[in-house]
This record gives sequence, structure tokens and C-alpha cells, in this order.
Amino acid sequence: MPAAPQRLPWYSSQHACHARLQALWAVGQESQHACHAPCRRYGPVAKTLVAVISLLNMSAMLLAEYTAIGAIFKDFVGSVAWGIIISVSLITLAYTTFGESAAAPSLNPQS
Repeated sequence: MPAAPQRLPWYSSQHACHARLQALWAVGQESQHACHAPCRRYGPVAKTLVAVISLLNMSAMLLAEYTAIGAIFKDFVGSVAWGIIISVSLITLAYTTFGESAAAPSLNPQS
């Protein structure tokens, strides 16, 4: 049986770097963990840019899925493509909306 690995070689340098960044940027006491550091590192412009790029990426993939579903139904079933695309998008919208409110009642203002 192989021996359990000791400490990872980058572990100590990561903590040293984090301590230097905390001292340099005077991060408050509430963010002692390393996962909170990136939240303060980038400004609102970078966060907005990442959000916009993410939404564009998700929208492109969603449109590709809807186009593929429409093409499959048009080729194999013989129906119009836009009918099934609208149906699938409305069903997806409904179960996402109602599933989110049921799964996270704290986000639902009526609860």
C-alpha cells in the first residue's frame, strides 16, 4: 500500500501569498478564507463583463439546442420547426420558474 502523501508542494506558498495579499489590500476580518479574496480583487467592470460573456455563451448554446430540436422535428416528424421550439421553450421556462420557487422558498417573496 502506498504511503499517504504529505503536504502538497504549493500549499505553503499559497498561504504565504494570501497573507501578503491580505496585508497589502487590508482585507477585513470577515474574509479570512482564501475563497473570499477573488470577490474583492476585481472591480464592477470586470464582474459585469464576465456576467455578459456568460449570458451570451449560455444564450448561444440555448439557441443551438432549440435549433437542433426544431430541425429534428421538421425532418423526422414533418411538423413546422417553430411550433416545437416555442413549446419546448415555454415548458422549460415554466418548470424552471416553478422549480426554482419550490426549491428555494427563501427567494420566493410570498413564502
